[in-house]
Amino acid sequence: MIKTINLTKVYGGLKAVDNLNIEVKKGELFGLIGPNGAGKTTAIKMLCCLMSPTSGTALINNLDIHESELEIKRVIGYLPEGTHLYEDMTPKQYLLFFSEIYNIPRKDAEKRISELLDLLRIGEKMDSKIGTLSKGMKKKVAISRALIHNPQILIFDEPTVGLDPITSRFIREFMKNLSGRGKTVLMSTHNLHEAEILCDRVAILDRGKKAAYGSVEELKKKFGVEREDSNLEDIFLKAVENKK
Repeated sequence: MIKTINLTKVYGGLKAVDNLNIEVKKGELFGLIGPNGAGKTTAIKMLCCLMSPTSGTALINNLDIHESELEIKRVIGYLPEGTHLYEDMTPKQYLLFFSEIYNIPRKDAEKRISELLDLLRIGEKMDSKIGTLSKGMKKKVAISRALIHNPQILIFDEPTVGLDPITSRFIREFMKNLSGRGKTVLMSTHNLHEAEILCDRVAILDRGKKAAYGSVEELKKKFGVEREDSNLEDIFLKAVENKK
């Protein structure tokens, strides 16, 4: 579903993403993890055709990001780290606006919006101005926007950052549910515990380079951290240490 091939982005001589090669399978919940500045957001923006690579490429549903930008944007749902909402609109108005961008017939759009508002528990706020909503509720509206056209691939950049524990847990469970229903989900996070409990596999990025790639159990064996209490943090520290 998602495959990067030597994907690289250079800013002023600095490689923000350096020859990244990963593959995300259909129906998988995949984590792109690393500290701030590791290259996660840059990689995601290239996958979403919001930024051009310096070299290399990526395939989304076998569509090349250099050749099929519009087609790719139709099959992915993108959630940026910041919500970037139109705060003078209500959630319902906002989602209707985006349904028109995707050429969804009005009757179908209204049904889809009703489903999403119920699914994400926004219904009671559907006629409130977005600017009056809590941070967690705004994030739910942004997720609804990413899902409005029922994409098969979802790309979420730091979906729970800055949220309260209750909303964070709701969104984690929601992403797990999406994956369980056959959606392919790629998420970035610097929260290692979150990645460990959610993701089928992960790629650890360090200064733009892939430091590790696989399931947590595979990486425990690879990096020799097979203690009973070992976790993704132990793997991360070993992987980054090996890259120095």
